[in-house]
Amino acid sequence: MSLVDLIKKEDDEYISVNAFIKLVSNHTKDSNDLVIEYIGKFCLSDRHDSISIYIKNSGNGYSFEGNIKYLISKSDKTDSHRFYTMSELEKNDEFLTSYFLKDEIFNASFIKSLNLNPNSYKKPFINVEDINNPVDKWLAEDNRKYISALQYVNNLGKGIGSGKPLKVVLECLIQNVSFNEVELYLHKDQKYLLVTEADILDYKTSIEVLGNIYHSLDSSQFGINFTDENLKTFIDFHFKYADLPDLSDIDIDTFERGESNQSESQLPTPKLSDNSSVISNLGENQRLLITYAFFTASDMTCLIVDENPAYINNDANYLRHHRMVCNAIDAGFLVPNDTDQIPAEQVKTWLANHNFIYKGFNDKLSNDNDKVGLPAVGHVIKTYDQLVEELATANNRIKQQDIHIKSLEDKLIQQSNIKPTLFYDWKGSSQYDYPPELHLALIIWEKSYILNEIDNPHIKDHSDRFGIIAGKIGLDKTIHGAALISRLSKITNPQINKQKKDVENFKIIKGLNIKDLDDDNPQE
Repeated sequence: MSLVDLIKKEDDEYISVNAFIKLVSNHTKDSNDLVIEYIGKFCLSDRHDSISIYIKNSGNGYSFEGNIKYLISKSDKTDSHRFYTMSELEKNDEFLTSYFLKDEIFNASFIKSLNLNPNSYKKPFINVEDINNPVDKWLAEDNRKYISALQYVNNLGKGIGSGKPLKVVLECLIQNVSFNEVELYLHKDQKYLLVTEADILDYKTSIEVLGNIYHSLDSSQFGINFTDENLKTFIDFHFKYADLPDLSDIDIDTFERGESNQSESQLPTPKLSDNSSVISNLGENQRLLITYAFFTASDMTCLIVDENPAYINNDANYLRHHRMVCNAIDAGFLVPNDTDQIPAEQVKTWLANHNFIYKGFNDKLSNDNDKVGLPAVGHVIKTYDQLVEELATANNRIKQQDIHIKSLEDKLIQQSNIKPTLFYDWKGSSQYDYPPELHLALIIWEKSYILNEIDNPHIKDHSDRFGIIAGKIGLDKTIHGAALISRLSKITNPQINKQKKDVENFKIIKGLNIKDLDDDNPQE
């Protein structure tokens, strides 16, 4: 089999999410929006299988991205679990590069009932030569010459920067690669317009766009969230593929921040947007919060994400921005008073300098950036005796916490010798509470890593160990399906084999025994 055939064979195993929705729509004679709602409602239900999506990256490879429900549904205070429409999704670059694994999607229980033909729709890419309308053909040819700035940055995280925070990858690129020859284009009215100094735009060069995307990223972010409000200003900016620099000589693995040919201070300074970028349509909670004279870290986060401080929804968006605010406090850029509240003047200036500008709150500040992070007037300076007393109290609290931690560690050691399948009386369970897949996963994991029922002690690879145990207990791909086996293999896979970003995300969940990453735990 030739290399071309091998590549085509992998492509045939996937179907784009866009194509699949249209396939179902054509089959059932329903609208695309109704198909999206149908898929979303079943995927949000605990009674049905979770459907994964995969991203086709710049190297034409496929990588696991997450669950389809996070791509097609929107959850906020005004739209509780609303599903995006097809017209909205088709403007999202991430949606257009998302794929289903055919073996998973066509074997999902709620899809099987539709009696679809998996081979009835094969369209891995648009062949320009097959387009008859000359205008459509010209537009398709033109679109293939350009890539959006956000998609380019997102691809970096899946290519040369795989497994590393996107901000580190982009910093390495900006400091080590010249973008002087990369011209900037604005996509407007289905045309790509060259940006010049005469244009009235916030950004006029490719390095300005990349630099301000850098300043908008979270330090722990591994990919672009194309629905992020902070990134919407960059959506229409594009680069020409032919202008982009060769990245073959860039080695992210040996790059250390602050030790390249340029210093971080030479990164483009984030621009304060003009009035066109001021958030004027404030949410109900934001209109209330801008009247505050003092803010806690939670109040500030609620202002950014438009949450009610009394009923905080601790979702990923809230937690991401809350970490950002807490980091600014730890670094001394925001200085709380003795009651852990930050004066509104500090909040206004810090938010404005990070492009969170709200009409009637911080849209008319001076550009005196030197005042950012300084304590507000009236901040009480504590005496030496007070500080000594606080230090002694803190040290005593640390000792008590160390004792408590040691007690918990002893309990964990005792519990580590208990067999996991003995935690529950499976035989005493009924059909209403017995989870067969969970039980099966525990059996496989126990036999693989606790009881070590592997005849050859030199077999360390998880997939090999899984295959041996699966064979012993009678797990058969032809009978039980490839999707179930793939899911069980992922679930039983130890932390050492997980992607770094997945391990970091697991840390957010309370109760998991996630180990800190170090040189002996080299996740990629």
